[in-house]
Amino acid sequence: RSKEDLDVAGLEATWVVIHTGCHKILVGAMYRPPNSDARHWELIEQSLEKAKLTGIQNIVIMGDVNEDQQKRGNKLSRLCEGYNLQQLIQDKTHENSIIDVIITAKPHKLINTEVSPHAFTNHIPVSAEFLFKTTFKKKLKRKILEYKHSDSEEQKLDIR
Repeated sequence: RSKEDLDVAGLEATWVVIHTGCHKILVGAMYRPPNSDARHWELIEQSLEKAKLTGIQNIVIMGDVNEDQQKRGNKLSRLCEGYNLQQLIQDKTHENSIIDVIITAKPHKLINTEVSPHAFTNHIPVSAEFLFKTTFKKKLKRKILEYKHSDSEEQKLDIR
């Protein structure tokens, strides 16, 4: 389900809620254009703040931030520190840099984060699998009567 209430004017981002049994995952897809100014990072932070205020604990952000994550002190790293988030992609995604990311506060809930070896563009797609245990409701015991084999006297006793 799309979350338009998390939209921030001027930011290319979309948020969706994924329901997995008893869990909710808030997934954000973002794009930061190359050579964006510092204001764009403020927009990303506004979007993160709105996401945090939803109360959903499992938040994952994916996208192209056009800032190499290998460089020390990059803006995304500082933003992640402030929100207790971790950037999971470690392999190069564009030329000799890591600009496509997967970010979460719960890295143990994501398995098999990877950079696809088969790319058809100059960016290499990133992906991850979610790890959530689902709980099943206990099946109810039911007594089903077949009409043609029924004993109306026995049914009257069952009703009482």
